[in-house]
Amino acid sequence: MFLSFYYVLNTCSGEKGFVGFTMYLIVVCGGCGRLLVADAGKKSRRCPYCGARMRLAKAKRVGSAETAREASELVQHLKRRQL
Repeated sequence: MFLSFYYVLNTCSGEKGFVGFTMYLIVVCGGCGRLLVADAGKKSRRCPYCGARMRLAKAKRVGSAETAREASELVQHLKRRQL
């Protein structure tokens, strides 16, 4: 899936980042192995199924989406492929 980002360079602080854009990640829970949707702007996510907390930087990523709806549809698609 191709994602288009509006990438900017903040000249005041010298930090690179994405402005006005929320991205969603599809990650695998390290505790139970289920697929989760996570906001890419967050550092961690708690699994609603087993309660495990995972750091998104170290989590196994299986996909990404621009909107929450796309992320949900991608999770459904991936679950169907696993069956």
